[in-house]
Amino acid sequence: LSAADPLLLYLLDDDPREVRNRAAEAAEADTVTRLRKELGRRWDVPALRQRVLESQRRRRWLAEAMKATGVAWDYQPLQDAASAYIRNTLPIYEIEKRSRYP
Repeated sequence: LSAADPLLLYLLDDDPREVRNRAAEAAEADTVTRLRKELGRRWDVPALRQRVLESQRRRRWLAEAMKATGVAWDYQPLQDAASAYIRNTLPIYEIEKRSRYP
């Protein structure tokens, strides 16, 4: 639930493609009220929003630091492909015949 985004409510039995948002319809007012109460019961929305904003600030700071220093975000250790894959010149049926679990 975000204050910046509209509430969405779709009746999937009637509208499986989610074309008609019924959140603002008077007939669904009780459902929307129950939904808002349940969301408030399950999550502390203001605290969650604060955590998201803090995370975004940290990631923006880190992105600027990486851009300034040229350090990559994702570290990939070097690995020797010769030891990472099984290599065999035998036909597959011969390998299966020799294997412990055919």
